[in-house]
Amino acid sequence: MATITTPRLQTETTGWLEVKLNKYEVKYCWDCIEASGKKKDAKPNLTGQLNSSYHVEDKDGVLMKKVIRPAIKAWDEIYGLKLYTRKQIPQQELVVKNEDGQLLKRVAIPFEGIEIDYKLHSWWVNYQKATDYNPVHNHGGLFSFALWLKEPTSFDEQKLKENAKGSSGSRNYVFDFHFPNKLGQLIGASYELGPDDEGTMLFFPAHLHHSVHPFYEIDEFRVSMAGNIINQLTLSIP
Repeated sequence: MATITTPRLQTETTGWLEVKLNKYEVKYCWDCIEASGKKKDAKPNLTGQLNSSYHVEDKDGVLMKKVIRPAIKAWDEIYGLKLYTRKQIPQQELVVKNEDGQLLKRVAIPFEGIEIDYKLHSWWVNYQKATDYNPVHNHGGLFSFALWLKEPTSFDEQKLKENAKGSSGSRNYVFDFHFPNKLGQLIGASYELGPDDEGTMLFFPAHLHHSVHPFYEIDEFRVSMAGNIINQLTLSIP
């Protein structure tokens, strides 16, 4: 099973987890990419300025069972899932209509009357080439993740490129989280990427903004995956 830890980049508002997939789980991701092929283009649904993105299926449910569900459990133990889901699902209302569409009644379902389960709603692979980037954005759903599979260069190499010379700090080949602190100031946390990060997933609330900076003068593709987890609700009707 994947190894799940709190972030090495601690901030006052940290809300994500670092997940290290084992060799079997990494191979499974590559197998799913190969099995799904390039049949379903994901770019029309994404903001990424990337070479290409394609939808992938969790064909045997391994990602959800071995990685995602343990990550949700760990996130709950560290950050508190009930408070988070309560804010996302304050109260549900069931609308009952007849065959003609006429309203018969409305039934309010309190939060305590809702049974919550989780589903991998979407999963896709990104192929990033030199100069590609992913602008600041967030996702839909309850949780999201970024999974790094192939890192053809490193921050240490990219910070030496011509465009970074003379700068107060290079942003080449960096993954950033963006969020406000308690004073309302926009701050962030930066992952300086490299081959050692292959097989690492960041698991975070879907609304958390993040971005990926470009790299330069490398012919190989950078390969990453991302996905969204939604909540499935079972309503107990009196």
